[in-house]
Amino acid sequence: MNIKKEKTTLKILRDELGLSQTELADILKMSPSSISKIEKSERPLTDRFASQIIKEFGVNEKWLRTGKGKIFIDSSNDELIAEIAANIINSDDKFMKNVLIAFNKLTKEQRSFLIDFVKELDK
Repeated sequence: MNIKKEKTTLKILRDELGLSQTELADILKMSPSSISKIEKSERPLTDRFASQIIKEFGVNEKWLRTGKGKIFIDSSNDELIAEIAANIINSDDKFMKNVLIAFNKLTKEQRSFLIDFVKELDK
């Protein structure tokens, strides 16, 4: 295991995400001192911690471990939609569930209007 490279990639990732050590620690449910120790090569990047980073931020495992390749995994829109839908299904977010149910009940014309409206918001 190349601890120096892991420290470097963790710091690069944290900077890329615009997070402080404390913010990253909060997201990953770790202590800020653990993040600091990994970045200083005082503690190795464990498989468990690497898995959390990969899952939470969509990081390319090869990059995280070696520094080679792209930082983030390229995901298709279908994969992103599936992930969002799974998160909604597995959450207690009744509002989002109701939004999806309501959208499903719309007529073709209503959907078209809503889609055009959302596209305008995204500009």
